[in-house]
Order: sequence, then C-alpha cells, then structure tokens
Amino acid sequence: MAVNEDETVNTLLNFRTSELCPDWTRSVWNLDFTEYVSLPVEYESAVEELDWLTQLREAITVCREWVEGGRNPHVRGFWLVLSDNEILLKGLIVILFNFIENGHQSYDESDVRYKAQEKAILASQLYFTLVSIPGSGAYKVFHPILYCRCLELLKVYRQLVIAEPPVNATKRKKDHDTLGGEKKKRKGTISSQDQDEEGQVEFPGPEDEDLLNTTCDQEPYNSQQVSALMKLLFSLTKTLITLLECYSLKECGDSVEQTIQRLAPLTRLEPETFCRDFDVRSDSLSYVRSLPELSYLGLISVISSKHGDEEELSRQVFKHILPSILMLTGSNNSAVSAAQTIPRDLLAIKGHCVQFVSFLVKQKGQSSLHGVRILLQHMSTKVPDKAEYRAKTAQSIVTITKLLPTEVYARMLRWFHRYSRGEKGGCRMFALEIYGLLLNEPERTPDSSLDEELQKYLAHKFLLEFIIARCSDKASSVRAKAITLLATSLASGVAWIQREVKDLFTPCPRPAIPCSDRTLVVSEVENATTIGTSERSDCVNCTVRLVKLISAEARKDDGRDSTAAAAPAATFDYTEKMTTPLTVAGEEGVSESTALITDCADCTVKLVKLSLAEVQELTISDRQGIVSMLCRRSEDEKCAVRKAAVCALQNVILLDSGFCCKQNLEVLHKRCLDPAVSVRKQALVSLSELLLRGPDSDMLQRLWLDAVLPMILDRETKIQEKCMEMLEEVFLNNIVSHDTACSRSQLRAWHMLNTMGGELGQELRRYLQKCCQFWATQGKVKAALLSAVQSHVGTENYKGAWTLLVELAPVATTKFDIDFVIAYWKENRHGDLETVQKVLNILGRITDRLPKQVLTSLLSELHTKLGKFDSSPALISEMITALYRICKVQESGEKDPTHWCADILQASHAYLSEMVLDEDCHRHIDEELVICHLFTLGEIAQLIPSKMPKRLFMLVESLVATTTLGNNEIGSQEVLSQSVRTQFKGSKMSPLIRVHAFTTLGKLCLQNEAMAKKCVAALARELETSPDAIIRNNVILIMSDLCVRYTTVVDRYIPNVAACLKDESTLVRRQTLTILTSLLQEDYVKWKGSLFFRYIMAVVDRSEEIRSFAKFCLVHLLLHRYPAMFYVHFIECLFHFNAYEKHSAYNKFQQSKREKKLFSLNGVQNKEKKIAGLQVSA
Repeated sequence: MAVNEDETVNTLLNFRTSELCPDWTRSVWNLDFTEYVSLPVEYESAVEELDWLTQLREAITVCREWVEGGRNPHVRGFWLVLSDNEILLKGLIVILFNFIENGHQSYDESDVRYKAQEKAILASQLYFTLVSIPGSGAYKVFHPILYCRCLELLKVYRQLVIAEPPVNATKRKKDHDTLGGEKKKRKGTISSQDQDEEGQVEFPGPEDEDLLNTTCDQEPYNSQQVSALMKLLFSLTKTLITLLECYSLKECGDSVEQTIQRLAPLTRLEPETFCRDFDVRSDSLSYVRSLPELSYLGLISVISSKHGDEEELSRQVFKHILPSILMLTGSNNSAVSAAQTIPRDLLAIKGHCVQFVSFLVKQKGQSSLHGVRILLQHMSTKVPDKAEYRAKTAQSIVTITKLLPTEVYARMLRWFHRYSRGEKGGCRMFALEIYGLLLNEPERTPDSSLDEELQKYLAHKFLLEFIIARCSDKASSVRAKAITLLATSLASGVAWIQREVKDLFTPCPRPAIPCSDRTLVVSEVENATTIGTSERSDCVNCTVRLVKLISAEARKDDGRDSTAAAAPAATFDYTEKMTTPLTVAGEEGVSESTALITDCADCTVKLVKLSLAEVQELTISDRQGIVSMLCRRSEDEKCAVRKAAVCALQNVILLDSGFCCKQNLEVLHKRCLDPAVSVRKQALVSLSELLLRGPDSDMLQRLWLDAVLPMILDRETKIQEKCMEMLEEVFLNNIVSHDTACSRSQLRAWHMLNTMGGELGQELRRYLQKCCQFWATQGKVKAALLSAVQSHVGTENYKGAWTLLVELAPVATTKFDIDFVIAYWKENRHGDLETVQKVLNILGRITDRLPKQVLTSLLSELHTKLGKFDSSPALISEMITALYRICKVQESGEKDPTHWCADILQASHAYLSEMVLDEDCHRHIDEELVICHLFTLGEIAQLIPSKMPKRLFMLVESLVATTTLGNNEIGSQEVLSQSVRTQFKGSKMSPLIRVHAFTTLGKLCLQNEAMAKKCVAALARELETSPDAIIRNNVILIMSDLCVRYTTVVDRYIPNVAACLKDESTLVRRQTLTILTSLLQEDYVKWKGSLFFRYIMAVVDRSEEIRSFAKFCLVHLLLHRYPAMFYVHFIECLFHFNAYEKHSAYNKFQQSKREKKLFSLNGVQNKEKKIAGLQVSA
C-alpha cells in the first residue's frame, strides 16, 4: 500500500506537539509513565477546539499505511518524515499516555466515563500502530509500562460482556468488595517452582485478577455506548496482533507475560461466535469477526521465537488457559455448585481451548511438547472432584494425548500410572476415567528406539490390568468406576479390546496372576523375628497372611516328603493382620519386605512366604478369578459397586457363554431382591439381556422367571414399568400362531410359558395375572393375540396356551371366544387333569357371559362330580369356585343359590362322623378320601361359611387332637372344650391327614371368631409339641391369617410363634421370619416383649440362609418402618443376652424355661454370637 507523506504530516501536526513544554515532556518520560500528570494548561487552551476523536482515528489510518508499506526501500522512512517536519515523537507519545491514563480514571457519570475510555482506546490503538511501524525500535517508541497500560484497557471488555454464567450480580458485588483485600495477597512472581518427572519447571496455578474496576454506584452504559466500545476494543485487539507480528518483545519478558495475561481471558467471551479457525494470516485479520478467535490468534502470535523461547511461551499460554480447559468460573476459579450442571458456555469454551492446544501441538511440534505435558499434569491434579468435571476433563486429556509422539505418549502414560497410585481416591478415580477412554483408541506399536521400560505402557493389556486391580480399591467410588469400565470393555464391539479382555480370564499356558493374589518370597533368613506388615493401602480385600513353615527335618519325622510344597504346621496355623507399613517400590508393586516370623524352638525356618490373600474365600470357582471377584463385588456394601458388578457379570457371560453357570446366574437372581432400586433395576435388565442375547438355557429361563416376574409387584413404580417392558419384549411380542412360530425368540417364549403352566410354575402364575391386567389397560390384548394363543391349544404348547388364556379371559371381555372354551370342555372334560383345572378356571371367570343352558348343564355336572369325592384338591377348589360363581349369576328367582352345597356337607358330615366314632375304622382308613372331604369342607367354609353345621367343627377338632391335647392349657388358657372327645388313643391318625385337618381347621376359624378363640391356644401349643415340621409350618400360616382377622385374639400368642425362630427345621424358621416381618410391617404386631431379641438371635442362626434373610428383614424392611428400633432396644440387648435379670426395668418380660434355654447366649462359648448380634443392633 502506498503511503502519503503529506497526509501523514498534516495529520500528525494537528497534535501540535511543538506547543508542549519540553520540560514537562521530559519529566513524564523520566517518571517512566508511572504517574498520571495532566496536560499543561497552555497546551489545553491551544487545542481546545480540536476534535480529538477525529484526530486519533485519522492518525491511526495514516500510520497503519506506514505499517503495511513502510518496508518499501523506495519510500522515505516514517521516522525521518517526523523528524524533518518537526513533529516531536516523545511529545506525541506523552499526549497519548495522557489520554490512556484518563481512560483508566473512575467517573460516576456514564457519558464522561464513556468519552474518556473511547479516547483511551483510540490512543492505545495509535500507540500500538506506532510501535508496529518498521524502525520503531531505534527510536525507542516501545515502553513496557505504557504498553502494559494500553493492554489493561482490554479488561473493559469484561465489564461490557460477562461471559461467566455462574457469577450473578450479587456474587459479583461480593467479589468486588473482597478483591481489595485479595490484591495484597496476590503473587507478583512465581515464588516456588514445581518439578515434573524429568526435573523441569512447572508453572503455578492461575492468578486471581481484578476484572471489575467500576463500583456498583457507577451509572451503567446504554446499549449504544456498549456496542461502540466493544467495536473499538475489537479493533484494538487486531492492532495488538499486528504489533506482535511486526515487533519483537524478546527483550521484555514481562510485557510478553502481560500480553498473554490480557488475551487469555478474552477467549472466554462470546464463545458462541467462535468459528474454530486458527490458521489465519495477519493480513487476513479484517475477515475475523469472533473475539475468541481473534484472542487465540494473538496467543499464537505470542508463541514465536521473535518474542522468546517458544517452549517457555507455550507454557505461559497453557498456564492462563488452564482454568478454561478445566471449566472453572468466577474470580477464584472454582467449579459450579454440586446442584448445577456445567453450563453450555463453559463447555464450549473448553472445547475451543482443547482445539487450540491441539493446533499448537500440530503446528509448533517439539517446542510445544514440554508445555503440553505440564498442562496435562496440571489438568489431572487440579480437576474438580466432581463426576461431570472428571469425565469432561479426561476426554480433553485423551484428545490432546493422542496427538503426542509415541515416546512422549508413553511417558505421559507412565506419569498417569504413578499419579493413579496416590493416596487420594480422586487420583485413582480420574486415572480410571483416562484409562477407560484410552482403551477406545488404537493401540500404538512401540518403535525400536523406545525404552523397553516404556513399551509396556503402550499395551492395552496394561490398561486393563490396572482397571481390574482398581476393582478391589478401598474407595467404593473407585471400585464402582473400575467395574463399570470393565463392563464397558467387555461389552465393546471392538474385536481387539474383547480379545485382550478375554485373555485375562481364559486359560493360557502361563495364566496371569491377579494383583490381589500376588505372592512374595523373602530370602532365607536365620534367627528371624516378626516385625509385622500391613494390608495394602489401595486394596479393599487384601490382607497380609503370615505363614510359618516347618523344617525339612520335622517333615521327615512326620513322615511327609521334604520336597513337597511347604505347608503351615499345625502349631502355627493362624492368620494375622499387622500394622507396620509394607515397603513399596518400583513399577510392579511390592519389591521387597522385611516382615519376618519368629523361629520355632525345635527347628529353623529356612523360608518365609508372604502372601497377599483375599479376606473372603473364593466360594465360586472360575477360570482365573475375575468372575469370582465380580460375584464378591455384587455383595458390596455400596449400591453403586453392586450395580456395576451386576452389569460386568452380564457382559462376561455374553462374551463367554462358558460362564453361564448356575453360580453366576444365581448372583444376578439374588440382586433382583437388592434393597437398592438401581441395583434391582440393573439386575432385571441384565437377566433380560442374557435371556434375549445369551445362550439358550433352561436354567437361565427358569431363573429369569423366578427373578424377574415377581418384580411386577415391586414397591417402586419404575421397577414395575421396566419389568412390564421386559415381559412385553419376551412374551407379548413373540406370540404368533402355531404355524408361523419358528424364530428363536418365539420358541423361547412358548417354552417359558409351558414352564409356567407346569407344576413348577404355580407360584409364577399370579404375576402373569398382574401382567395381563396391565396389558389390557394399555389396549394390547387384541383379538389377534387371543387367536394366536388359541392356535397353540392341542399342540406341544398346550400348557402355556391354557395358562395364558386363564389370565386373559377376565380382561378380554368382548374379544374372548367363549364358544372355543365351551367346546373344549365338552370334548375334553375327562382329559388331562391340569388342563381341565385351567378350563374350569376360565369357565368360572366368564360365568356372566355364558348362556343359561350352559350354566345349568355345568352346574349339574360339577355338582355330581364334586359329590363323588374322588377329585384332587386342586380340582376340588376350581369346581367349588365355579359352582359358587355360577350360582351367583343365576336368575334372581332362585331362592337359595347355594343349595348345591347342602348335600355335599351332609355327605362329608356322615363320613367323618362314622370315621371318628368307629373305634376300628382306623384300620381301614382311605387317606385320599378323608383328605378330599376335609379339603371340600375348607373350601366351602371360605365361600359359604353360613352353611357350615356346628357339628363339623367338632369333627375337625377331633381329627387334629392327639394325646397332647388332653393337656389343654398353655399357661392358663383353655385349649378345647372338655366336651370334645375322640376315640383315637394316642396319635393313631396319620400325619398326612393331620396336616390337612389343621389346614381345614384354620379355614373354619377364619370364618368363625368363637371357633378361633377356642382353638388358638391349642394351635400355639402344637408349635411346641408337634414332631412334624409340615404341621408346624401350616400352624404358623394359620396363626398369621388369624392375627390379621382377629388381632387381639392372637396377640398374646405371638411369643409362641417367635419361639419357632429356633425350630429345628430351616423351612419353619424362614416361614416364621417371613410371617412376623409381614405382620410387623402392617402393624398387626408390635415390638414388645421378647420379639426384637428373637430377631437378633435369627441373625446369628446356624444357617447362612437364615442369617442373611434375618439381617435383610431387620435392616432393609423393618428399619424403614421403625427407625428407632435399634436405638430403643440396644441397652436391653446387653442385659438380655447376658441373662442378667436383677435390673429394675430391663429384661423383665415373661419367658418360659423352654424359651430361656432355646435363646440363651450366656457363657463364654457364645461370645462371638453375642458380639455379632450386638453389632447388628448397634
């Protein structure tokens, strides 16, 4: 561009620098622009009419021409032009300084402040332009302090556009009030220097900056003023970049640092305008419209050999953009509050910074690598301890790390490994985040020149081994994260990742040893003494086991082979946990230890073996140990760990079907009962995924049915909804007609329905009923579905078809084919018993839709069949229910719709009376016939209690009576009326008849309160005296139902029920726990007397199943209902379990001698049980 000397001279002469007092100009220069001095009065009078804004803009325009065309050798230099025309350069700079300092002053009125800052910005732009003109260095135009004052005007941008969302108005005011005190504490220089792994200097954290120069009392700018100032500042930034391209700041390091310090904050403003283009030449700045982009270009211009060492400059730039990469906000560079998510603007700023660093790595190459390594280290150590921050920062680190050369990449991985071994859980957690992302990157092939020590860090197997090691971390959050990453690796579709993972638990010639099972051998030592060791600081399940070995001589004397593997001697068979720290060195973990043991008096120990062993024994066998570890983690105390373990175990089974065994599937089954909602939901999803994608296995299908179907009744709505979704995918979507059912999923659905239709699926059908009701409310039970189900009747899927039709019939009112069921009943009424029951069930449910003639025929037929007393109990129940429903829908003219039961009751009465009163009838009793009569009576009593003759009550009582009923008191309670007589001497009735008799007696008592009051004492006595576990189990169920119906009648016998927690039968003990827990939850029973202490005794039961179930009932079910129960009973536990009865208040409830003997924990031999019980109650 051609320059115009005349225009330049005319423009600059307007500043009238010749009228300035030389002494005044000299004094300002001598003060190095450190003090603000007003212009002389004479000079102000001379230029009073001058429009300074116009003059400054014109001067900038003409001087910019000299920047672009001043290097033309045919053009006289700019500085010679000034000298020849008596334009005083120093005077001009002093005038500009005066304008700049005036702009830094504080004014309350916005108009005055606006004009001052407008002139200051234009003056700074003119000064930057003068410095950029070739030859300015010889004339000493650049002055570091004046340059710094010009840069400080860029802070005005922050007053105009606050780009940090978390800083609200109140907080800004508070920060401004406290910044004055913080200024005094601000560091001017780096007082201490950190060293990285190679001994090189690291930069400190970012300094706090005073970005708000105005006070809250100042009048704000209007929108036009803000817009005008922002345009001027944008132009000033462009001029600064031009200066950086044209002028070298190498001799003034502080100015370079000030430049970086002022440009870096501008990258955080207006992030939405960034166009992500860093490769822009200085002569193309006119096309840049984004402030962040312009600021990044300025930082790129700073990182140049023209301004100093590029490596050092890179470090300085990275230092100031670190808060942006870490998404910190506010004047103190802090994370957002825990209740907030990271704002979108901060995420955008972070993304821009990462792209900027990546651009520098590619453009600057070797000179930027050292700064990048330090940046990555600081990102790792200063990332906020919040999950979202860790995830985003780890992604940024991996994005930058993968651009590094192989050697630098390996060194960074080594640093991450050392960083991951820190004591803080956050370090290990963040290392896991990084390693999990690095696994998704291709594995690098090491160069031949790469150090052998660094090569192992490039292998993905190393990353996986670290992740697996962290699965046993002492911090639950780290364990959960590690297992989650392991699960993700197992589920990844990348072949080489799956191959590496599979190698870790597939048998190989030299299997890898997990870190938790690593064995250390110490050299031979004479006369050793024990000085101890400790559990590993970073592993939750590792403890140090000291093993004493017998000598070879002692082994020979004992008749054993001295060459055999050493084993612990009987006299030294123990395990201890020591406290002295274990020596750790090197990369591979423990390299040496001084933990030794005392020699035996009779022999010398030549070898000491120190083993890191799991505290919990591996009860589930597997090929290497990872699966066993996951099974143990599924029992972890933290729900996040359990959830992650369930997901990982699912992916292990999907990866290798060999692990689809009963032990592993039962782990998932157990988690479906987990107290945590998230764990139950994950177990539901995992089992369903295995069913849909895993191997075809009857065991898997059965476990899925047992675990997932009951979750339809889960107390959490989300679990219910997810369960319905899975059931729809497994069953409803795969029900098609028999002719078209050929896919794997369709065959599996019918196989599982057949399972539910068999004997083993009886308990599962009630859940299917709930599911069909839900489908009906959703409008998914359509005629096509019913037709498809009916097509499977008469095929190999008939069990599943009828099972499904039983549940669909009541909900498909208008779409159900009644004629199909009636026709089948007429043709197959004497067919398969199970099918007949289901057809009869359907007929009973649709009686309101059956034709009258069909009802009449069915009533007569069922009445006749029932009167023969030759059906099974299940069929009797269906027939009585169907008869009752048929009679309910008969015409209203029928006087007594229950007339059908009179002759049946009369026949039962006659038969049972004859059997009871005949002394010799016991010799030829037909047990099946007696059971039919008893079951029929019980079912009729449930539906039509008013029809029951009183004499039948006495007959049933006689059937359950034994010699023990002669002693008819428990305490002072009357058992049975003395009028009740039986001809059975002793226990002549078979146990099977007595079992059914007790069941019938319970049904009769439920409908007759007087009968219940009469029999409850005898029932309680039977819990103590009956030798039959099935009878005791049924009596407990009867007592439970009676407690719900007649609470006050049964309440006094609850201690007798609780005493069954010490029953010999595991079935009875578990049933007692279930019943009592249910009654306590519904408030039918209260925590009084000895009941709480009986529960504590169940926690120390000899059966692991009972112990676990009792603890589950107490902690996860009853504690929510009674939060203070442990607190209230703890002190009395101390008195009760130590059998101390002399206190005036505690341990004063009534107990029989039998109960005291059964539930006693007195004595030293019960010390461990007492401690275990007190720990639960504490």
